[in-house]
Amino acid sequence: MTTRTAPPTVFWIISFLMLLWSVADLTVFVLDTFMANPPSFDNNSVTNVANDELPLWYVGVLAFAIVTGTASSIFLIMRKKIAALLASISFVAVIMDVAFTQFAFSLVDNSLYNWDVLYIILFFDLTLLFFTHYSKWKNWIA
Repeated sequence: MTTRTAPPTVFWIISFLMLLWSVADLTVFVLDTFMANPPSFDNNSVTNVANDELPLWYVGVLAFAIVTGTASSIFLIMRKKIAALLASISFVAVIMDVAFTQFAFSLVDNSLYNWDVLYIILFFDLTLLFFTHYSKWKNWIA
């Protein structure tokens, strides 16, 4: 049986920031997917046209990445080890998402696409991945 050690304050700060990011990401995904005219779309953007033509499997992988990332953040706050597994699965799905996005938008005029968003998503998901595994290694989660 492993014993949990009390996590430091930085654990709680990072955990709640990851949860806040995940919930915001989930909210944007739900609004963009299920609203007829989502507020995040710009009518003149190449992103709007490309989002209408995305394959269903891509939307499924994106939804899977977002849901597993959010679940990982929730389990991290609950201090459960499954957070590390979910973060790993989410990271693989995000890599698939980013790879397809890079490929799909390289085929069209991508000068209007905001690539910074992809790198921010990768940064947060990589942070979640490393932090959950670090927390598991330090026995902050069990």
